[in-house]
Amino acid sequence: MREVKADCIGKLVNVKGIVTRATKVKPMMHVATYTCDTCGNETYQPVSCVVHEMKIEKCSS
Repeated sequence: MREVKADCIGKLVNVKGIVTRATKVKPMMHVATYTCDTCGNETYQPVSCVVHEMKIEKCSS
């Protein structure tokens, strides 16, 4: 693993080894979608952190 450096970013890297521990896949939201209950208009917001909170006061349509 010491040979894997920053110049490997974006490239396919082959690493030989033994897996000693594995964890479950944790889903992560990338875009939040909010739907207006009145008109059905959808608002999209990119999510950049693990804890996300957004209040939609009014429909944008």
